[in-house]
Amino acid sequence: MKFFRLVILLSLLTLLSASSFLLAPYLQSALTSDDNQTSDAEKTNQALVALGVKHRQIIALELARDHQAVGTNQWLSLSQQLARQTPSHALELADYYLDNHDVTSAMLWLKPQLAQKSPK
Repeated sequence: MKFFRLVILLSLLTLLSASSFLLAPYLQSALTSDDNQTSDAEKTNQALVALGVKHRQIIALELARDHQAVGTNQWLSLSQQLARQTPSHALELADYYLDNHDVTSAMLWLKPQLAQKSPK
């Protein structure tokens, strides 16, 4: 009986860990599908975006940020999360700071990009 429980427990753990690797493709397809016409689908999308943001999925962060006014605290927070993941978002955030005359913050986001491009 103990062996049977152990096998079930290991199977469940394997299933749970494997399913987390499928989150990004699922979010990508669900959030970009054209089937989202109803209010139920909209609520589902909001829940998926929230889940994706929690797990720092780029598509979800981008969608959440697109629904924020540029320059708000929420927009900046989402932009910073994106900037940590992709160089293009880091450059976009640096541009935002430069446009707002905040050279120090712009350099903070440009430094990693400049370090990667410098010859070693």
